[in-house]
Order: sequence, then C-alpha cells, then structure tokens
Amino acid sequence: MITMSCKTIPFEEYKTISFEEIISLKKINNELEVILIDLRDKIIKDQSEINLEYYCSEFRLKSADTIYRKVVKATPSIDERMLQVLYQNIPLNIDHSNFEQYSEIDCHDLEQMIDTLKHRDLQVRIKTKDISREYFRKINRENAEIVKAILKKCGLVEDYSHELWLFIQHAPYEMQVRYYEDLNIFYKNGIISAPEIALLRDRILLQSGYHQEYGSQLNEETNYKIYDFENVDSLRKEMGMVPLEEYIEILWGSDWKKSH
Repeated sequence: MITMSCKTIPFEEYKTISFEEIISLKKINNELEVILIDLRDKIIKDQSEINLEYYCSEFRLKSADTIYRKVVKATPSIDERMLQVLYQNIPLNIDHSNFEQYSEIDCHDLEQMIDTLKHRDLQVRIKTKDISREYFRKINRENAEIVKAILKKCGLVEDYSHELWLFIQHAPYEMQVRYYEDLNIFYKNGIISAPEIALLRDRILLQSGYHQEYGSQLNEETNYKIYDFENVDSLRKEMGMVPLEEYIEILWGSDWKKSH
C-alpha cells in the first residue's frame, strides 16, 4: 500500500491580496472564507479572543473561496481600522423602499432642497427646551430619507460635498458606513476637509465598538475611548484640529475641565 503525503504550501507562497480586494471579493461572494492564522502559520481556532482593532493583517489568496489572513498584534493605521469596519459591514445594504416619494428630485437644481435640509438639521441641534427628543428623532429620520434619495439618484454631488458630509455625519450608522469610502476619496482629493473626515471616522469607529482616533466625539464623562491617547494631539494636528484640551474648553469651558 502506497501512502502519499500532502505537502503544505507555506503562507508566503500564496498570492498577496489587499484589504480593499478582500472587501470587493466579499461583496461579490458573501460566502468567502477568511481564515485567521498566527505568526507560525497556525489557524487561530478561538477567534473570539482576537480583537482585530489591535492587529495588523496580511492577506494571501488560498483559493477563489478561501483567504488566509495572518495577524500580528500591533497598532494598525487608521486606514486599516476603517477597512476592518467596512469588512464587518458587508453587505452594505441601504433600504430603497421610500425613494419613490422623492422622484421629483432634480440633480441639477438641489439648492432649495439642500438649504431646507440644512435649516432642519440646525434647528434640532440648537439646545432649546422647545425641541423634544421625539421631534429630534423625527426630523433626523426624515432628513436621512431625503438624503438617501438624493444620494441614490444623484450620487455625492461635489458642489454640495460639505452639506452632504454633514447630513451623512448625522445620519444612521449604516449610511455613514455606506458612504464613507466615497467621502474618503473626496477628502484625499481635497474636496472635503481633514477635520470633516476625522469626525466621520470617529463616529463610525465608536459605533462599531472600536476606539476613536481623534477624540472628536466627547461627552461629559472623562473616558473618551481614544485609541492612542498619548499621541492624540499629534494626530489632531495632522488633521488641522486644535489640541484636545482646547477642544474640551470650546465645548464646555474651562470650569468644566477644573471640576473633572
């Protein structure tokens, strides 16, 4: 009886593939299997112990249906952390059921609609006793539906890039994730600003259960869940943002900081 040994191919001999390509493949084939392996090329069986926010990844294409993902404990870049969020949110579905009621949208004449959305968005964010939580949610929900319809019919219109960024920033999580890649391209092309994309990144990261990058999403508690707290001011400076302590004073004043 002849026995044949099955040779294991080393990880390095498989074709390298990028995180962006993984996401594209996953969108096409949601059954795509991504296998985590450690530095010794051993399969990580208990993946629940791996918090991928703190790991860098290298991908190799094992087959059309299987990817090897080697992970190493490290400090991933903001881009890799955001790609991880996008990967976790495939498929990125947006409900289209209510779009027909906005069929009158004219992509070449959006000014009045955009101005109305801006007014409504600002109205519910002014701190006043006249705005109830129920009304706030109602306006947010209605605005999100209109913005989804604009984006579905017209895409991200460059002339209104700042306004659309603002509406997406205030929209539900699934919309923020769905349009992040497009807004990130706008940022890289200088169409929206660094502080704008920083705010959107922080919102998405926190809602994904991750730590925020720039400390832009603060509340009146002292734990801001910042990923690299020691270097946050350097990261903020890179994005054209004031130091964190100055930002806190702008939000709540120096008296609040002294009391904490």
